[in-house]
Amino acid sequence: MSDHHDHEELSMEVQAELERLAECLGQLHDSASGLLLDELDADIEVGYEGDTVLVGITLGYPCASQVESWHKRVKEACEPLLKSGPLGGSSLQFELFSDIPATSSPSAPEPLQGVKNIVAVASGKGGGEVHHSSKPGAGAGGRGSPGRVTRRRYLWPQPTYDARY
Repeated sequence: MSDHHDHEELSMEVQAELERLAECLGQLHDSASGLLLDELDADIEVGYEGDTVLVGITLGYPCASQVESWHKRVKEACEPLLKSGPLGGSSLQFELFSDIPATSSPSAPEPLQGVKNIVAVASGKGGGEVHHSSKPGAGAGGRGSPGRVTRRRYLWPQPTYDARY
């Protein structure tokens, strides 16, 4: 989300209120980490178009399941500034984004460089990992992520039993 108006088009009062709003949002606690959004270095974007305040927050972890919770908290934080003053009577449009950076590690093997997440799936009885691992892989692919499932089977030496009766 970006500001749909150049800051020069907005009155100084509206600009100041948007800055106050962004500072206020930076003080919200992230329930997943317990840190303030400012401490997480979350990306907080605030804009204004017509009579709508546009707020976008980008977190560095998968957060799609938290959209409702964040929307409620952002609305509560914005409400006082939307009741009166330069933003008085404005509506709120909120979007939550996730941007998971790829970890760069010089010690990572070439095929793993640029990988964002690795999920290991194991089955206690054997054979179930194919069924269970296909679901998250397909789900990730459906959300625009290049979900890939790679099956590796490691056969440990079979246990030996010393049967002495």
